[in-house]
Amino acid sequence: MSEKFDVIVIGSGPAGYVAAIRAAQLGFKVACIDEWKNADGGPAPGGTCTNVGCIPSKALLQSSEHFDHANHHFADHGISAKDVKMDVAKMLGRKDTVVKQNNDGILYLFKKNKIAFFHGRGSFVKAAEGGYEIKVAGAAEETITGKQIIIATGEGAKAALSAFDHLIRSDDEEAVDESAAKQALTA
Repeated sequence: MSEKFDVIVIGSGPAGYVAAIRAAQLGFKVACIDEWKNADGGPAPGGTCTNVGCIPSKALLQSSEHFDHANHHFADHGISAKDVKMDVAKMLGRKDTVVKQNNDGILYLFKKNKIAFFHGRGSFVKAAEGGYEIKVAGAAEETITGKQIIIATGEGAKAALSAFDHLIRSDDEEAVDESAAKQALTA
């Protein structure tokens, strides 16, 4: 028998982990599924933004800005810095550390808010009594059941959304189609 949840969030990027945390704060039993892996094969929640987009880009940008300041702007402040060199390997190592700190921070927030985290790929199996059965394909395959499912996989959700009769965009003025049996909210 699969474990039952009130809410299952597929994807732990900025939308997914915030949705999972908020649902838990509202008293729901929540699970979050994500398949991102770090260099060691462990979980790396946070999606594109945390792992390869916003966060690592900003970490590298900050290092580059420090290099630029040391070479071009410190003198304006009466600071003399000679023979400043860039160690790209060390910059990349720092970037990796910043990303891991963010991944670990999200996992901490899941634990703090009693959110069950499943490391693997979540996919719909079938409608189940009062919800949906979701398969988690990770190190070990397991099935969980949720009353409500939030798909927060970014662009990866397109294939999953084909199962719905009507898609509701977050900026859609028409919004709900009362005649559609299966509806999904997209952003």
